[in-house]
Amino acid sequence: MGVQGFITNRVSGNNPLIRFGLLKFLWWLLQRGYYEVDVHKQLPSLFEILPYRLTRTINRESFSGTNMSYRREAFGHLEFDERLKKYAVGEDKDFSYRLHKLFPGSLYQTPKARLVHQEAPAGRLSSRQFEVMRQVYHLYLFYKLFENTLSNKVRYALGRMGDLLLYSILFATSGFKRENARRIIYMIEGLAMATLNRNRIKRGDVNFWTERVPHGENNNPGYRRAGIRSGEGVEPEVPAAKGVHENRSLGF
Repeated sequence: MGVQGFITNRVSGNNPLIRFGLLKFLWWLLQRGYYEVDVHKQLPSLFEILPYRLTRTINRESFSGTNMSYRREAFGHLEFDERLKKYAVGEDKDFSYRLHKLFPGSLYQTPKARLVHQEAPAGRLSSRQFEVMRQVYHLYLFYKLFENTLSNKVRYALGRMGDLLLYSILFATSGFKRENARRIIYMIEGLAMATLNRNRIKRGDVNFWTERVPHGENNNPGYRRAGIRSGEGVEPEVPAAKGVHENRSLGF
């Protein structure tokens, strides 16, 4: 039902999660996800076990939206979740994982299609918006995609702890840079907002965060380096394509 190529610049061979077994074990324990050869697995924490090297075609449980393709018939069974707004963290994972559950073993990754994933600062939200959105949308996708058992809830909570630990380590090892400190603060803000509104999120009400984190609050240094003023290049108003984003029931 779907195929994805290999993103060649996603992870360096010198990544500590590849070189140091103890760190890899810690990341497994914290459900933060880690790297393997020719292996992919989607974790209930919303992180993944990802192939840092691909030598053959493998099965995937979810896709990255950077280079995923589907059979046309897939869209007769599922649609993208239009509750996910703005940069929409997780819309690719959501669609592909639901397709995997509907048609197990039908998603593949091939080493024969290769991609260098380029990112432009103008195509990203401010760091505050991104981190808050990520925490809210990830909790929504956890409730939506996985059984809400105690063990899965523990795995999800461990993943959040692992995420905080990762960025705390980056903050300490990067010379205590201000932008890294901000990211941790915004991550904690997003976690608090998601936790306090978990019942609301579980019902599918996921865009309250846009009112609390105003549009145009640009704290991302990438925007300043690119010479973009606050509010520019973030979320342009584009009319919906005819026949693609009509208002209709999504049947979830």
